[in-house]
This record gives sequence, C-alpha cells and structure tokens, in this order.
Amino acid sequence: MNMDSLELILQELKKINGRLDGLDSKVSGLERKVDKLQTGMDERKEAREITRDGVNALLEWPDKISEAQRLPLPKI
Repeated sequence: MNMDSLELILQELKKINGRLDGLDSKVSGLERKVDKLQTGMDERKEAREITRDGVNALLEWPDKISEAQRLPLPKI
C-alpha cells in the first residue's frame, strides 16, 4: 500500500468519524426529547389519578347524602 492510498483511506475514515459524531449528537438530542416526553407522561399520569380520585369522591357523595338525609337519590 502506498502513501496516496493510505491518505485516501485516512480521509475517508475522517469523513466517517464526522458522520458518526453527527449521529451521536442527534441520538443525544433524541434521548433528551424522550426524557422530556416521559416526564410529561408521568405528570399526566399523576394528574389523571388525582382527577379520578376526585371524580370517585363526587360519585360517592350522593350516596352519603342520601343515607344521611334518607332521600332516595338516583345513582349515577
């Protein structure tokens, strides 16, 4: 292998390394975005659980009032 061939190979390897570095940057950016999405999903899950608890409490309320007042309120 002569020096010209070696130089061409080195140049190609540098190009490949540059592309790989670019891919690494893109992957890092995607990982950050996925982390943000996961955080958002966790927050929504927590909010959904709070909302569900509140709705369940509201649905139980007519039963408690009906029992306390002995009024036959319709079940929802």
